Amino acid sequence: MNIQSIHHAAVRASARACIARVPGTWRIFNRALRASHEGGAS
Repeated sequence: MNIQSIHHAAVRASARACIARVPGTWRIFNRALRASHEGGAS
């Protein structure tokens, strides 16, 4: 396992911890992600 993958895993874990701590953040994040994938259409 190289430094980059370790760093990536740490970032993902901390992001997941943040999201888990704040209910609703994941939904908002998903909606924003989906909107950007659909070309910004809400």
